[in-house]
Amino acid sequence: MASSVTYCPNCDGRIQPSDVNLKEGVALCSGCQSLVQLSDVNFSGQTVEETLSQSHKSISIQSGFDRVRVEISLFSVANFLGALAISVFWNGIVSVFASFALSGLFYNLGGAVPEWLPVLGLDEGKPIMNGEVMGLGMTLGLCLFLTPFLVIGSIMIFTTLMSLAGASEIVLDRRRSYVATGIGPIRVRREFDATAVAAVELTQSKFKQNQEDNTVIEIVSDRKVRFGSYLSEEQRDWCFVFLKAVLIHKRDPNEFEGTRGR
Repeated sequence: MASSVTYCPNCDGRIQPSDVNLKEGVALCSGCQSLVQLSDVNFSGQTVEETLSQSHKSISIQSGFDRVRVEISLFSVANFLGALAISVFWNGIVSVFASFALSGLFYNLGGAVPEWLPVLGLDEGKPIMNGEVMGLGMTLGLCLFLTPFLVIGSIMIFTTLMSLAGASEIVLDRRRSYVATGIGPIRVRREFDATAVAAVELTQSKFKQNQEDNTVIEIVSDRKVRFGSYLSEEQRDWCFVFLKAVLIHKRDPNEFEGTRGR
């Protein structure tokens, strides 16, 4: 959350409100005498040490000589139950119309639909819609109409599973760095060069979540990598501060013991 208390990204010292120039988009740190962009200023109201020393049961760090791995669990009972309820409601309605489409395809391509199949509107094995037998044109039109609704339903199911067993992963390595999000071993991985990172920023995702703007973390390196759409606000803030400290300010990740072994 935004705060009137701001800190320098270089020395972690407090920046006085009088030293912030909104017009020019810069701030002067009286501690280290550096001029920094407002986009780099820490507005969280907490120093880097305060943020990274907080214990998060959902975050764990494993670090070695030249490799750091951060695992963030996305498990949330509240999010799972909410996503499950919405998914069941949406897909329950869509499945009724999908059964019409499937019965129409079966009838037009394979013959009569068995009466024992749980499909509404069957009359002697023929699918009936609007008082007439569904022809191939009507069936294909219904399939085309249902496609975006099925895609949305699939996304809802995926989101539900992510809230139950999903995880995000950050690996920083001189040879191979990446961020990944998924369920178990099935994860979407985006690689980047950790030695060429120019910026770590918070930005808005192209996709909204629950009809609201979704803030994600963007790593600007040899390519732009965005991640964190499934993270909670606390998890995202922690990851953002951690990545800036390690990738931009070259801090030793072994300093941050708050989440180790939890």
